[in-house]
Amino acid sequence: MTDHLRETKLGKQEMMREGAPFFNLIEQIEDPWIVAQVFGAFRHWGHPYVDYLQGLRSLHKRVTENIKIDPHYPGYLASDLAQLVLKDQFQKKKKWFATSKGLPKDSPMKQCIDSGVWPTAKVILDFGPNWHKLELLKCFHIPKTIDLSDLYADKAHSMPLSKVIDHIQNRPYTPIPGVRVMETLLNQTDMNYEDFLQKINDKGLDKEDLVIGLKAKERELKKEGRFFSMMSWNMRLYFVLTEYLIKTFYVIRITMADDMNTMTKKLLACAEGQGLDSYDRVNISSSLDYDKWNNRQRLESNGPVFRVMGQFLGMPELFVYTHIAFQNSLIYYNDRPDLMQVDGFGRITSRDPQFIVCWFGQAGGLEGLRQKGWSILNYLVLMREALVRNTLISFLAQGDNQNIITHYKLMVAVTSVLLGPELEAIWHQPISQQSLLKTLFNHIIMFYQQSSLRYKIDIEYWIIF
Repeated sequence: MTDHLRETKLGKQEMMREGAPFFNLIEQIEDPWIVAQVFGAFRHWGHPYVDYLQGLRSLHKRVTENIKIDPHYPGYLASDLAQLVLKDQFQKKKKWFATSKGLPKDSPMKQCIDSGVWPTAKVILDFGPNWHKLELLKCFHIPKTIDLSDLYADKAHSMPLSKVIDHIQNRPYTPIPGVRVMETLLNQTDMNYEDFLQKINDKGLDKEDLVIGLKAKERELKKEGRFFSMMSWNMRLYFVLTEYLIKTFYVIRITMADDMNTMTKKLLACAEGQGLDSYDRVNISSSLDYDKWNNRQRLESNGPVFRVMGQFLGMPELFVYTHIAFQNSLIYYNDRPDLMQVDGFGRITSRDPQFIVCWFGQAGGLEGLRQKGWSILNYLVLMREALVRNTLISFLAQGDNQNIITHYKLMVAVTSVLLGPELEAIWHQPISQQSLLKTLFNHIIMFYQQSSLRYKIDIEYWIIF
C-alpha cells in the first residue's frame, strides 16, 4: 500500500495540491486491518466507468482477427492426447480403444494393436505423432445423472433469437433482459443428456439457440472493461455439459471445479519436499500470463485435439462444434438495443459501424466459455515440452492461470553457511535451473505462437523451500 501511494504521488504531481490531505490521512494509518479495508474500498469503488463501446470494438477486432496458425503443430498435440488416453485405458483395462484400420500390413504398431500388447519405446518412436490418425473407439460414457448444482449454477441465460429480435423491434429503448436459469429449469421436462449431446454432434444447435448476450463486468480497473456471456438455454447446457465431461474424463491437473480438499491435495503434491528442517529441495514456481487468452482461441488450433476428445466419447464432432457455434451465432450487447436494427431478412446489425454493439459470427471465444477444453490444449503444450527436459516439472492449470513448478534438488548437504552460495548457483551457473527455465519458456512461447496464443513477456518466479 505504501509503495502504491508513493508511485501514485510521483506519477500524479498535478493532483498533489488537492490530494495531499487524502494521502497524508492514509499514510497515518498503522492498523493493517484498516489498511486492508481502505485498499478494498479502492478496489470496489475506485474503478472508472467502463467505456463499453470502445471495449466492444476491441473485442470484435480480437475475436474476428485472422491469426496465422501452424498447420502441423495442433496435430502433434492431438497425437499426444490420443496416446495419453490410449495408454491410460490400456493400463486400466488391458484393452486397445483403437483399431489398426488404415495401417500398413507390416506396421509394428498394427501388430501390437492386433495382438493386444502395448508397443515398445522403439515402436512408439518410429510411429511418430500419428496416434490421432488411428481409428479411436469409445471408452468414456456419458453419465445418466449429473448433480444439478454442476449444471445450473449460473444466474441467467439469454432469450432465444426470435425473442431478441422482437425486443429490438418493439422495445429498443430498454435493455434486452436475461432469463433466470432457475425459472427455465422449473418449466423444463427431464432431459436425456446423451440424446441431447448426440443431436448436437450430428446436427448442431437450432438457429433459435445460436445467440450470445454480452454484459459488461463492473469494478474493472481497465477502462475498456471485460464482458461476460449469457448464452441461450440449450447453448449454455451444451457448454456446461461438455465442460463437465472434460473435467471428469480428461486432464486431472486442471483445477477448475475442484473442491477445497482436492485443490489442497494437488497443491501439496506440487510442494513435496517443502517445509522440512533441511533445504535440500528447491521448487521454482513460474506463473504464466496470456494476452486475451479466450478471444484468441481458434478452430484451426483446437480442432484436432477436440476431435480426439469427442472420438473417445463416441461423438467426434461434439467438442469441435464449440467454434462452429461461435461462427454461426449472433453476439449482442444487451444494454444498447437502440443501436441495433433488424433488416428485411431478420438479420440483426449495428445501426452505425462506429458503434459496434452486435455482430454475426466470430472465430475466437469469449470469457468463461470452454475454459477447461482450452486449458487441455495449453497443458498438452507444457507437457510436450516437459517430456524433453531432465527437470522434474509439475503443472497446475485453471483457464489462463497456469503455473509450472520445476523441482530442483541441491547437490550437497547444505548447511546454513553453504545455503546462500548454493541458491546463488541455481540462478547464475550456466547449467543452472535458471538456464533451464529460460530454455523451457523460450520453447513454450514459440509453440504458443504456433497455436494462435499470445504470451505476455513478464513471467513471475517464486522460489519455494
